[in-house]
Amino acid sequence: MSPLSKVEMSPFLSGKAISVSEGKLLTSERERERHRLIKLIADGRMRQRDAALRLEISVRQVKRLLRAWRVSGAAGLVSKRRGQPSNNRHAPEFKALVLSRIKAPMTFYQRI
Repeated sequence: MSPLSKVEMSPFLSGKAISVSEGKLLTSERERERHRLIKLIADGRMRQRDAALRLEISVRQVKRLLRAWRVSGAAGLVSKRRGQPSNNRHAPEFKALVLSRIKAPMTFYQRI
């Protein structure tokens, strides 16, 4: 059984970091709003176009979210990249070089 199979929306987070622990999915305010609107669409109480405007995404993305929600529930609305390192990160050696230069005392005409 997947750790995301039991999902509980946390009322205590307000746009903060999200984590999965012990089968509970803690979501941000934005994801809770997505979940609420997707449920309204599924219940037939809101149009996909209106949800797209409220979420500031395209109707196509709303359809994608609705499909993911029907397959996986609220866990389908959470980014699959959560917890993964950025593709745009720099090598640790470069980071160490930059930090060493920042921390080093600078003279006005120092050559780099």
